[in-house]
Amino acid sequence: MSFNPKKKIIIISLSIILVLIFAFVYVNFFKSQKTSSTNKATSTKLVKPKVSPKANPNSASTTSPANSSKNTENAAAETSTSKPNESTVSSRKISSNIKQQVSPKPIPKPSASIISDNDIKALLYNGDIAVRNFYTSAYLKNSNHNSPTVLDNKYYSEMIPSITSYSMLQNFMRKNYNLNSYYTQTFIRKFMDETFRYINGKYYILVGNYGLMLQYDNTFKVISRSSNGNLLYLKISGYADGDTTPSTMNVVLYHSGTNWLIYKFNDWGIQALAN
Repeated sequence: MSFNPKKKIIIISLSIILVLIFAFVYVNFFKSQKTSSTNKATSTKLVKPKVSPKANPNSASTTSPANSSKNTENAAAETSTSKPNESTVSSRKISSNIKQQVSPKPIPKPSASIISDNDIKALLYNGDIAVRNFYTSAYLKNSNHNSPTVLDNKYYSEMIPSITSYSMLQNFMRKNYNLNSYYTQTFIRKFMDETFRYINGKYYILVGNYGLMLQYDNTFKVISRSSNGNLLYLKISGYADGDTTPSTMNVVLYHSGTNWLIYKFNDWGIQALAN
């Protein structure tokens, strides 16, 4: 069968048009499918719940498709309920800071071994000399010893120049004597209270002597010692001038943080200095 040339051209033209229409529809159809697939993937990525820190990140490869949706919902629920509130986070930070604090090292307390027997002897000797030099100087040079006053069966001489207040007396002691190099402030205060009397608005010094001096020679001994914090309790033995038998006395030393000082000691017949 033969076709008319005109009909043949028309048929070919229609065939081309149909092919173009089919190609256009086909291209548009798959383009829309690809766009839809891309949108779905993006949407899934946006709504994917966070996995709890306790979850195993490798569990997705072993989860069956049937349980995937259920596991996703459970993970989302766990994430939303396990999120700590601000107060919990704050308390954890505080706890962490406390753990990191370093406690200061305690200052070591001086022990009985810090000061030797020879150093004890030297401290007591120098302190004794300072007290005796003070009395000799204050009594002979700074008091009216020619006109003593009697009070409570004791003799006192008025200080010259006049000392009318305790602060003036303290300044006089600090300026002229170096007792604080050997004695604590407590000892010095007791010593001053025993040595001076306030009479008619003025200070007077006690008249007398400070007894026989202990011999700080080879016969001096530290019989025993014990410590309690900054205090060192001693029992010493030694001969006083003219004695034929040794005397035994108690001494308490105090460590100020830099050096040892005499806290309690009675080598002059003043019992208050031993208490």
